Amino acid sequence: MQNDEIKNVQPLLQQHNVSSSCGDTPYTKNTKEIRKFLEEREYFPLRFFQGGEYIYPIVSTMANAQSTWKVKDYSTFDESKKINMPYLMDSPLSEEDFKLAIIKADSNYC
Repeated sequence: MQNDEIKNVQPLLQQHNVSSSCGDTPYTKNTKEIRKFLEEREYFPLRFFQGGEYIYPIVSTMANAQSTWKVKDYSTFDESKKINMPYLMDSPLSEEDFKLAIIKADSNYC
C-alpha cells in the first residue's frame, strides 16, 4: 500500500469503535452496594482499575474451537478519564436504573 492510500485508511479506522457499544454502556457512582450487586451477577473486578468515582460493566466475548462464552468484569474511572471512553453513556444512571440496565443486558447474553 502506498503512503497516500494509508493516509486515506487511517482516519476511517480511527472513527470506528471496535466494541460496537459506542455510547451505550451504562455507568453509575461506585458504591459498595453496586459492587456487591455486580458480583452477585457474576461480574468480577478488574483489580488494576479500581477505586474510581464511577463504575461500569465490561462484557467480553471469548471463544475456542468448541464454544463461545461471555466474560463479565467491571471497572471504575474518574470524571477526568471519561473523555477517553466514548463507549459510555453521556451521563451516569441512578443506582436503580443502572441495576435495571444490567439485568436487561444480562438477559440478552443468555
